[in-house]
Amino acid sequence: MNIFKKTLKFNLTEGRFQELRLTRIIQLRNIVAHNRGSVSAVFLARAGAQIDKIGERAKVSNLYAVQNFLTRTAIRLDSDAATKFELETSGDGTPLPL
Repeated sequence: MNIFKKTLKFNLTEGRFQELRLTRIIQLRNIVAHNRGSVSAVFLARAGAQIDKIGERAKVSNLYAVQNFLTRTAIRLDSDAATKFELETSGDGTPLPL
C-alpha cells in the first residue's frame, strides 16, 4: 500500500486500522484463490488474527461488513483520484461514469 502512496501521492486507506483491515481482506482473497481458504504461515505473518490457525479455514465474521468497507473505500479512492487528477465530476463531486 506504500507503493500506492508513492506512485499516486494519496493514501489507499485513512489510517492504520483501515490499512490492517484491507491487508487482511487482500490476504483472505489470496488464500482463497491459491490455498483453498486454508490459513498458511504466510497468511499468518501478513494478516493473521488470534482466531487463525495454520491448516484451518480462514474465518470471515461479517461478509456484509467486508463488502461495505470495500465499497466505501472504492468510492473514496475514486473521489480522491478525481480531485488529484482534476477529472470532471458530477455536481456532487463524484466522477462521471465512463
